[in-house]
Amino acid sequence: MRLESLKKGFWGYKRDAVFQYITEQEELFSQKMAEKDAQLDRAGQQAQARIQELEQENRALKEELTLPGEGGRAAGDDPGHPDRAGAARRGAGAAGGGVV
Repeated sequence: MRLESLKKGFWGYKRDAVFQYITEQEELFSQKMAEKDAQLDRAGQQAQARIQELEQENRALKEELTLPGEGGRAAGDDPGHPDRAGAARRGAGAAGGGVV
């Protein structure tokens, strides 16, 4: 029902028509709200699933880096790793043996 279709009486809008309009608007709003809630629930579930996937991948990568005997190498074991190479340069500079 549209606001323009409300029935008017001698003293303004008819009470029953106003109540019907308000009821219809409330139902429409409730339906839209339920749809939004369902959308948010689905999005939240998808986000949680993605978080779990990423956490599992993160654990696997951490495990791969900390188990050097199984093909993975930690940053400290790799002389070419930027952290390791930087530490070597800093150590040589501090000892006076090299120029940084």
